[in-house]
Amino acid sequence: LTGVVEAAKRDFGGDPILVLNAGGTSYSVINCPVADRNHWSKVFPGQTVTLLGRVPTSVNDPVLFVWHIHSVTGPQPTKMSVEEFVKEVVADPEAAGKKYKGKQLMLTGEVAEPQKHEGRLVGVSFALKEKEPVVVCYAIGLGGEKETAFIQGVAKPGKKVTVVVEYEGYYAGKIDLRGPIIDPPY
Repeated sequence: LTGVVEAAKRDFGGDPILVLNAGGTSYSVINCPVADRNHWSKVFPGQTVTLLGRVPTSVNDPVLFVWHIHSVTGPQPTKMSVEEFVKEVVADPEAAGKKYKGKQLMLTGEVAEPQKHEGRLVGVSFALKEKEPVVVCYAIGLGGEKETAFIQGVAKPGKKVTVVVEYEGYYAGKIDLRGPIIDPPY
């Protein structure tokens, strides 16, 4: 199976899936369960991926069907430190918005603290040399308890993490990012 990656995420049970564009409208997608637990460090939205899978021998086959990543083509996200990204956004928010909005970025930085919303863990904020802006990565999607347990394990002050995120904007002294933590691996 070959297709263009729309997203690399977790399903409701916390298992890894790739969402591939099946062509046509944005509603034409295929959810592909994958064997690789850290798939989002290997395949990025916009890239073309080829997946291989073993067809179950029968409906009673005890081995669950999953796809295996065979090959990936296409550009990777822009890589930089959180500090470098923040400097660029603060220097010219409008230019940074045009350059990065809707695109994937791979950022590396140190966790300042866990971020919660209504008492639930939702991600991390990053430690910066300057007090402002605050940089928050919303890392929890639909992955349930497995994903929450993973984020709790890495959302420790001083922990170095790498995230693949989409820049959402810079408002009122806060930079919002959304995407998974890819290092340390899940």
